[in-house]
Amino acid sequence: MTTRGPRSDDEKEKNEKGDLDLILNCTRELVRECDYTYNYCDHSYGFKKKDIDQAIAKGLYPAVIVAKCSTIEQIKKDYPNALVLYVQNVLSGEDLKQALIKERDPLEVNVRIERQKQSLTDYVTHVEKKIFDYVLINDFSPKLTDQLDYIFRNELDINDSNFVFVVMSFKPDYNEIYDAFNHAGQRYTKNNQNVTINRVDKQQDAGFSITERIETLIKKAGLIICDVSEASPNVYYEFGYAKSQNKTIIITAKEKTELPFDTSHYKTLFYNSPMDLQNKIIEQLKHYFKS
Repeated sequence: MTTRGPRSDDEKEKNEKGDLDLILNCTRELVRECDYTYNYCDHSYGFKKKDIDQAIAKGLYPAVIVAKCSTIEQIKKDYPNALVLYVQNVLSGEDLKQALIKERDPLEVNVRIERQKQSLTDYVTHVEKKIFDYVLINDFSPKLTDQLDYIFRNELDINDSNFVFVVMSFKPDYNEIYDAFNHAGQRYTKNNQNVTINRVDKQQDAGFSITERIETLIKKAGLIICDVSEASPNVYYEFGYAKSQNKTIIITAKEKTELPFDTSHYKTLFYNSPMDLQNKIIEQLKHYFKS
């Protein structure tokens, strides 16, 4: 919903794309009733959470255009897995003026330039909050579309709900524990959907550092299993990174393991043998895929 009136390109864009939901000439009071609102060039914009939820329930991926970082921050709290793309104009000064004139921007040039200054300030004051997944550069060329194509391909390829990434010590003493995770996956797969359980040293990915491989695999995984029996730096780095990505994490540990204070408040599955661990992981997989 927006308080602004129609522009010459609105109808054309709607006819071409067929999925532009825009209600014009709303009162400010009506817009304020929305869950998410922001002001843009002297007009108010807003949309309702129920509309997003209804779209998601239908298996759709709704996209919203927001010109205020505080509103983006609010959305990200409600939808932690939302993909946030921040578009920044690379042009400024006279270059920007000429491009706006050439593109026949519907707003006055001075208004658009002032909006860009405000946008940059808004971005700088929110960048440390890490609410942006990608920053795109717009130079009024097809490069912006190329960036979008790359991001969507990357995001579609990277997420695999049936891939389970294991975070644990690489010491030989823990090989039987890693085998227990794999056997649990095989036993679960036998009667259910296919599940792949793996850890970073079992993946071949030439040209990338181990840290890059870890981060990529954590992003790809639908579920993380983190064994904290060995309090090694790599285990807690990967655990922390998985938490930052809002991943579902199953924490395991050998019985009598003393947990550090900063992880002791998380639910942990304690096991007394590899077979005990197998059975407990299978139950967790059943619960995870059911939910």
